[in-house]
Amino acid sequence: MIPAHVSDAPPLTYADSFDVPVLFRSGPAKKPRRQWRTAKHTAWTGSSGFPAADGWYAPTTTWREIIKAATEVGRYVTPHLQNQPRYAHGELVARVSPLYAYLGAPPVTPRHPVPGSKGQRLT
Repeated sequence: MIPAHVSDAPPLTYADSFDVPVLFRSGPAKKPRRQWRTAKHTAWTGSSGFPAADGWYAPTTTWREIIKAATEVGRYVTPHLQNQPRYAHGELVARVSPLYAYLGAPPVTPRHPVPGSKGQRLT
């Protein structure tokens, strides 16, 4: 149940884009604590697809990319789309529906703004 102090927002659409806080580490490290709320985020840049240094980043992504990643994880459902369409549909719904139920993208004014950020954060 959504608490009363949280305003109801329209559902996310595939084209909605938002910033995702990401902690990038190149090796084992201690579990992050409170720093995820106060750490300075930087833009996600890197020639190899990954940032050059460890730290907190705020890459921008779309809701469509999140759903695409959720549907591609786990068992491969494509063979079942023709042979067992109800099973495949149920499998895809089971992967995507929790995202709609639990994730949102409220407007955020970050402490440390990143150039090019959308001003919405995935929560």
